[in-house]
Amino acid sequence: MAISSTTIFAQEVLTNKEVTNLQIAKVSQDIILAKISSSKCNFDLTPQGIIELDLAKVTDRVIKAMFVASPSKSVLHNADVIRIAQSDVSTSVLR
Repeated sequence: MAISSTTIFAQEVLTNKEVTNLQIAKVSQDIILAKISSSKCNFDLTPQGIIELDLAKVTDRVIKAMFVASPSKSVLHNADVIRIAQSDVSTSVLR
């Protein structure tokens, strides 16, 4: 009787925390973008999540890539857009 061994690798899920940690570690923007495009993603792109990313100095380009990689599950309302704008997050993130 032969015994078969199968190794299953769980794919890492990239979150805001990992992106923020990469930014804090001063990993290049190109590397962060490559990681986002090649990973399974579960980002918090609520107004508060976007504000926290901005406070962590995550670039607009990276935040936009996060939107593409993890399509929004919710709708932004006018109050959400106003809250983001009042927090000094770049308006280019909202385009």
